[in-house]
Amino acid sequence: MRYLAVALLLFVRLLAAAQPAVVQFATADFAALQAHARQENRPVFLYFWSPSCGPCVEMARDVFPDSAVARYYNATFRSFKVNLDSEEGKALGARYGVSALPSFVYFNPVGTLLHRTVGGKPAAELIQDGRDAFISDKAYYTLKSRYEAGERNTAFLRTFSTASGLLEEPALGRRVSNEYLRGQSAAALASPQNREYIFNQYQGLDAASTQYFLRHQPDFARQFGAEAVAKRTRNIISSAADEAGRKNDAAALSSLQQSIAKLMPAEAPQWQQLAQVHFLLGQPTRNWPAYAKAALAYGRQFATRDPYTLYEAAVYMSAFVKDKAVLAQADPIIQLAVAADPSALHLLTRAKLLHKLGDDATAATVAREAVAAATRTGKSPESAAAFLAEISK
Repeated sequence: MRYLAVALLLFVRLLAAAQPAVVQFATADFAALQAHARQENRPVFLYFWSPSCGPCVEMARDVFPDSAVARYYNATFRSFKVNLDSEEGKALGARYGVSALPSFVYFNPVGTLLHRTVGGKPAAELIQDGRDAFISDKAYYTLKSRYEAGERNTAFLRTFSTASGLLEEPALGRRVSNEYLRGQSAAALASPQNREYIFNQYQGLDAASTQYFLRHQPDFARQFGAEAVAKRTRNIISSAADEAGRKNDAAALSSLQQSIAKLMPAEAPQWQQLAQVHFLLGQPTRNWPAYAKAALAYGRQFATRDPYTLYEAAVYMSAFVKDKAVLAQADPIIQLAVAADPSALHLLTRAKLLHKLGDDATAATVAREAVAAATRTGKSPESAAAFLAEISK
């Protein structure tokens, strides 16, 4: 019996060792966890997530089960995760100014804020975030305190203006970045280092970094490539237009289009039309026929420069439009994207649209083209093949 008991104990230990390590999040409410942390003199890690947040799903699947992450966070912090959609999550999110997900907030044992970061990240970066919470030159709230105390040297402003935590305080982020850029000479602004800094800033159309980028696109294209510069420009314009649309603010759209003409006169026709498309997309009550008409007009002129916007239009309409007569207006839009870039993604998007429209014969033909395109370009044809098999039953 003794040998059996020892063998059973060894088996249980081996089984426990074989279980994947995960970050241990407390199940009690956050106030109770902070009280325990004070008693144990342990810092606290607060993680905001939501079931609808794609990067949060990836963090749960790939990062929190990572053995190195689990070892570091379980040994260092009391950890708590909260769904931002829950009542507790909404209250904590409002208290700590959480507007983006996933969001990570770090406290010392007595509850003083140390550090915060935003966005999905690999295991090594999450571990570094936890370590940075205890490093004065990297911890977000230490940097913020130094700024509020009046520190303004160039190196500090650059460091603080690139802190991930500023994504939750965009007005402060713009102010810090503007101060840094104002301290640079024209020659310094044109340096590869500062172009990289400016290229990686995302602070709205009125930010100095954005306006410099839009005024000097050829310089950035030489450093980062025309495709990357066009993508960033599209994101800037579409974000501003979406915001104007959400507010149904035609004056804001007009102001945006005037700014485009001033900042990028040579490229203004394309980006002004894109602004119109996204203004219609952003409106709370979408006029789908008007949106489809604007997207089609944009595509007829600029499909070769920007097939993504046409693909995006087809995806949105497929997801939200129920009226088949209106939904049919998405097909000529996605056809323009396919003509400009016959990728498996664009072909499969059209095949799915045709299926929703009830034309399975043409959908199957296009799905076969998607399989061939994926195979030809060395990408997996699995999604297109699965869709083809589904509609061929």
